[in-house]
Amino acid sequence: MRIRYQLTSRYGLQAARNTAAACLSISRGPNEQALAEYGPSVVDRINISSGRTKPTLSVDAALGAQLYKTEKLALNFQADGENLNNRLNVIDFGGLFSGNAIGPPRSYSLRLAAAF
Repeated sequence: MRIRYQLTSRYGLQAARNTAAACLSISRGPNEQALAEYGPSVVDRINISSGRTKPTLSVDAALGAQLYKTEKLALNFQADGENLNNRLNVIDFGGLFSGNAIGPPRSYSLRLAAAF
């Protein structure tokens, strides 16, 4: 789900909630071995008995502003925040072709773009 709102002609706000309910199957192994190798935070995000990862959730937000605009130059600024809920998301665990995949932790970025 993604929501975008234009506050004024120069400012905009965007928020998103990314989920994956269709969980990937995992290779089954002893729970104790996985716990010793990857730790409790990763093992809590997989369901070894069903052979699937648990659903993922990531909340993202962005705020943008047009700082300057003429016929020949446009200057834009954007601030992004990803996985704001800082949830550990196990995307794939011991897959046949991909191995283990863990979603990125909370991150922030700033971008200044000029178009001329």
